[in-house]
Amino acid sequence: MEDTRSSIDGVRLRHPADIGQAIRAERTAQNMTQAELAAKAGVSRRWLSEIEKGHPTAELGLVLAVFRRLGFDLTAARRPRPAFDADAALRSLADPPPTADSDEGVG
Repeated sequence: MEDTRSSIDGVRLRHPADIGQAIRAERTAQNMTQAELAAKAGVSRRWLSEIEKGHPTAELGLVLAVFRRLGFDLTAARRPRPAFDADAALRSLADPPPTADSDEGVG
């Protein structure tokens, strides 16, 4: 069975630079030039170059078109929430930080 995983499977895309790096990584993994991918996705090579550099004002529809042409769908996933530490919460209530009115820290 052929491995169909990509180098960008599961990569978190939180910033424009992350998106640009993911597009560049997958484009090069597929042995495509910027001009080839741009033509397939219906965008200009210059626009694609700017996206790969992390330009933050790209039109979302065009970014999605590029990902589709690379064979990817973007999905949203909730970040895991940090575990609630009840003991730490109780300790912070029992020992509040000093206030400006207290004598603590005054020498």
